[in-house]
Amino acid sequence: MRRSSLLWMAFLALAAGLHADAAAGKADFLLGQKYQAAKQWGPAAKAYLQTLKDDPQAYWAYKALGTVYYQAGDKRGALAYYDRYLAINPKDTATKAFANSLREQQGGAAPALANSPAAVQRDHGGFSVRLDLGGVMNDGADVASLYSASSPGGFATGLGFALDYALEGGFVGGVDFIYGPSRSYDVSIIGMSETDHWAINNMVFGVSPGWRFKLAQHWLIEPRVMLGYMLDSTTVSSSAGGPSDDLSASGLAIWPQVRGEYVFGKWGVGGSLGYLMANLSPVTDKTAGESVPDPSGSGNWVMKNGGVSFALYGAYHFNPPF
Repeated sequence: MRRSSLLWMAFLALAAGLHADAAAGKADFLLGQKYQAAKQWGPAAKAYLQTLKDDPQAYWAYKALGTVYYQAGDKRGALAYYDRYLAINPKDTATKAFANSLREQQGGAAPALANSPAAVQRDHGGFSVRLDLGGVMNDGADVASLYSASSPGGFATGLGFALDYALEGGFVGGVDFIYGPSRSYDVSIIGMSETDHWAINNMVFGVSPGWRFKLAQHWLIEPRVMLGYMLDSTTVSSSAGGPSDDLSASGLAIWPQVRGEYVFGKWGVGGSLGYLMANLSPVTDKTAGESVPDPSGSGNWVMKNGGVSFALYGAYHFNPPF
């Protein structure tokens, strides 16, 4: 019986040696050390696990996994990996003493190794916050249809804040709030010398699902589509000194865009390019309490607050993607 057991163990060792890729295991182990030094526990744990897949004889990766799990705050996972390491290398008295101290903290039990360890689970997704500064090139067609505008379009600026969540598999989604895009300019009324000043202010609330692609070591590319609701408040002041008109409108906003971001540590900087589509109706005169008709006589006036958009943004990742 004993002889057959020894033969079986020898067979397993031989099989492991045949399937070992020591060079790949060393490369993954060095990658794990790099992530560990950067305090990126999830990527470090995955690199050490890959080391063991590449080279099953690289038992020192079990010790590295124990240390990563301890640093990540998972003492049960750390003890489980330390026990695996010590089963192969029981002469490491320092690690044995540390593992025993963890065992006492856990009530003396030797925990079973989890199927989905905590340090790896933490890397399955991560939150980030984002601050955008940008604008929309609005052609001002909505105002030009009512007036002869001296400069109906132009650059409408906005400031945005978002909370994003990304899965490791690629899906990313955000909850967005944007103050803007807002624009302000003077327009002249057809056939009259009077000039009106228009101040158009918007707010947008929405969600922005998309997909995250990782490029090289530090780059993220994210095609997204923001689906939101836009609220407009417009003030029209006459140069003739008459009363101002206060207008309001609302409607759906669809905002496809592509984001590119460079990530260093937990921080990221990037830019986006997109196209905002937002036709708001009805436009209501808040003073009179009635809708503003379209000059063509075909229904109510529709305010068009869309155009080509671009922005710069900064981000902070609570669980860095690299």
